[in-house]
Amino acid sequence: MLKYDPATREALRRSASYVDLGLRLALIILGGSLGGWWLDKKLNLLPWLTLLGTALGLLIGFYWFIMALRDLERKDNQTEEKPK
Repeated sequence: MLKYDPATREALRRSASYVDLGLRLALIILGGSLGGWWLDKKLNLLPWLTLLGTALGLLIGFYWFIMALRDLERKDNQTEEKPK
């Protein structure tokens, strides 16, 4: 197992949180698109529900992303303010 000094470990922990945010955003948008596409195939309305699903995925994804980013920054700021 790799051994890292505390500063490197903290930097990796912080960067992993931001990578997680990006992946979740992509999955939410993809989920909306795929859900709309699936409904389009079932209801034979191609491409309208795909477009609607993608738009909803974007709206929900970016709303969630902004809220999660605020929480993450708040936690980072609280961690930095604590005396060591």
